[in-house]
Amino acid sequence: MNNAIPCVGGNNAILEIINNDCNCVGIASVTDNRPQSNTFTIVYTNGQSQSFPFLQGNTGPAGGIGPVGPAGQNGSNGAAILYNDLTVTNNGSSTSLTTLKSYSVGANLLSVNGSEVRFRVQYEDLNGDATIVTNISFGGIQLASDTITPTDSISDFHYDITIVRTGPAAGFAIVTSKTMNGNVVVKQHETAPFAITPIFSSTNNIVVAVTADIASSVNSRQLEVVYYQFGTITPASNGAEQSFTAQQTVSGQQAYTPVLGFNGGTIKQLYLDGNLLAPTGAGQWSYDNTTDTLTFNSITITSVQWIQGTYTA
Repeated sequence: MNNAIPCVGGNNAILEIINNDCNCVGIASVTDNRPQSNTFTIVYTNGQSQSFPFLQGNTGPAGGIGPVGPAGQNGSNGAAILYNDLTVTNNGSSTSLTTLKSYSVGANLLSVNGSEVRFRVQYEDLNGDATIVTNISFGGIQLASDTITPTDSISDFHYDITIVRTGPAAGFAIVTSKTMNGNVVVKQHETAPFAITPIFSSTNNIVVAVTADIASSVNSRQLEVVYYQFGTITPASNGAEQSFTAQQTVSGQQAYTPVLGFNGGTIKQLYLDGNLLAPTGAGQWSYDNTTDTLTFNSITITSVQWIQGTYTA
């Protein structure tokens, strides 16, 4: 009998092999030879074996692009550096009030109560022999003014100032000042919050100025302005259904506002402690999108529970 296996047959045409003497031969084992070679070996019950290459078909076409996901919602709490001027500005030949740096905070940037702007100012006394008066203002309102004399032995003086909106034309400021002699802190002071009345719907200029009795004696090395956003949500404009921020109920309280953070939206699904409530027409709850108020009607709130759901703008 030679090693050839000329025909296929038997009870199963795929699994049975017939030799020249017509005895039925089966498959004893199949061995994957990868990674040594890209082949597999079949050993038959009569001791013969054969090796075959693995075959790979052509690469199929690329899949289609999936559907566009829902748009996110803007306006979550966060911070952004609006401005950071690190150029060195000198008072030059002037010995009167001189503006060294400035920045305009845009109208309505602080549009939500609790929003704030913080800015950092750094001055440098070049000679140590001048009398220097600092002057920092926001929207024409003076926030900080200090006098440094030669006997103070000051080389640098820094300010960190916070402006917080509490109303359309009301807020408060906190001023932290620090004077340095080289790397040594000579004096550090923080004011208690004090009321200010800028018009937040208008542009408000931050002005860093100085008066020095000696020309070219003062540098301003930095004005950094950071904006902190608080609260309000800007809804997606494409009609996508989105989840609103979960909040907790208060025992005995039936109405809640704000819910979405804006007016004009529609609550699509509402969950109370993870249980999906019936649609609004069933009377369990109602939502007034002119005031962003959710009211529980036939459900009495007697404990702390979670309110969650979805909405469209």
